[in-house]
Amino acid sequence: MKRDELLNTKECGVVIRRSPGAVRNLVLRRAIPYRKVAGRLVFLRSEIIQ
Repeated sequence: MKRDELLNTKECGVVIRRSPGAVRNLVLRRAIPYRKVAGRLVFLRSEIIQ
């Protein structure tokens, strides 16, 4: 099984072509899947691409 790549807010924004602020707004609306690790937002690349 391949390990999934974790992305921070900025990297996620690059993948979905949005600003980091827009990514945070999507999180607030629960429009994209995310996780919190040590108080930071992280995203799994495989979930974001779907």
